[in-house]
Amino acid sequence: MPDKAFLVIDVGTGGAKCVFFDDEGSRIFSEKADVTFEFVDGGSQFDPNVVWNDLRLLIRAGMKECDRRNLRVAAVSSTSMREGNVFYDKNGKELLAVPNIDSRAIQESRAIPEALAEEIYRKSGHWPSGIFLVNRLGWLKTHKPSLNRRVASVSMINDWVLFKLSGKLSSEPTNGCETAAFDLAKRTWSEEIMKELRLDFGVLPEMNECGTVLGGLTNVASASTGLPRSAIVVVGAADTEAAVLGCGVLEPGNPVAVAGTTTPVQSVTTNVVQDEKMRTWTCCHPLPNRWVVESNAGATGLVFNWWSKLVGIEYRDLDDEVPQKAREYMSVQARIGTNVMNSRGMHPLQGLIRGIGPWTSRASITRAILEDSAFAVRGNLEQIEDVLKTKFTALSFCGGCAKSDLWSQLTADVANRKLIRFKLGDATARGAAMLSSVASGEHRNLHAAAKDLKGDRSVLSPRKRKASEYEQKYKNWLGQV
Repeated sequence: MPDKAFLVIDVGTGGAKCVFFDDEGSRIFSEKADVTFEFVDGGSQFDPNVVWNDLRLLIRAGMKECDRRNLRVAAVSSTSMREGNVFYDKNGKELLAVPNIDSRAIQESRAIPEALAEEIYRKSGHWPSGIFLVNRLGWLKTHKPSLNRRVASVSMINDWVLFKLSGKLSSEPTNGCETAAFDLAKRTWSEEIMKELRLDFGVLPEMNECGTVLGGLTNVASASTGLPRSAIVVVGAADTEAAVLGCGVLEPGNPVAVAGTTTPVQSVTTNVVQDEKMRTWTCCHPLPNRWVVESNAGATGLVFNWWSKLVGIEYRDLDDEVPQKAREYMSVQARIGTNVMNSRGMHPLQGLIRGIGPWTSRASITRAILEDSAFAVRGNLEQIEDVLKTKFTALSFCGGCAKSDLWSQLTADVANRKLIRFKLGDATARGAAMLSSVASGEHRNLHAAAKDLKGDRSVLSPRKRKASEYEQKYKNWLGQV
């Protein structure tokens, strides 16, 4: 028998990706296709047919690599951006697909009475802002009544991927909780919240814990992707929580910063812990008896991607040129798209760059943007410490931004803590692969899978002189929050 392989399909804000791992946790294939977002009706949406066709082609390419290595795909799972939704008719046909950045329902969120919004926060762990499903459902009722009447069911985007593969529509707690229609303590949908908001509870799919086997592939899915009919389809997790798992973090202790399009900072708890001031989110961890407290640093990767495209320089080249210039660094300051999280409001997607002149180098501005990200990570880390009444000594750092040596070291210096860095940038997919590994019998439980499969890691220590230099600059940054 050939060795096992595990496929993870990851649909994120930065693109749709297929990642294959072997049964020792080595990544053997990883390719991505861009996802085009259209701006319609004051919000953002995408064409699920185009995304699925791109994924199908990527899977076929990955299968060729599996065949070359004599690997048999044993299980398929999924992960995706949080807060995105797909709406279906009674036949399972997609009517509308929206990403996490869709905020067409902001007026609906503002119309929720304060007392009810606080009640929703206490039950769901999330203030009902415009990016959550409850308000998108309200928006459809008000603005698209004919379309709304056709909606028979709705899911998160990672659920949609598994529906395409298995024909079964199911959700899971780590992304289901990103709807404001959730009961955190029970780890399932809240009929009470849906009733309070006068929404149809029947459109919500069944809830299964992460790692549940949904079943096998449909004949159509197998034929169109090249995946073997013997592969099982395994319930995955939301991208951030999958990344926390991919870093091997299953127990309370030092938190994880998942540095991608945004940088959520999460710390694991063994019970539901909420912020009395309602600043942070409380979410579900992939383990059934674990939760996380989250404080999000904002659009860190998105802003750096904007800067990269604006100046026409690739990420790595921008990163490499920064050490060549040094004298201007402490005078240039950026503040774009970052904040210390307040769950009642969205992070701003605009900002300022201060201290520049006609001779300011590009490298200085690049470094200022990276410092802004590091300050935001520290600010949100300290906010979690305030909620949990503890002090952390280290921070795990993963995601695409963790590939950067400079970005990682700056974060260690600014946070003035040890940084446990996962450089490969595949923690999200790796976490979903761990769920598949347990479901297929390769590992007896997630703790064993995390021990064997958590991948490349290194430890960066803060440089004392740099950490000291950043203290005042960080205080200045906090003063602007």
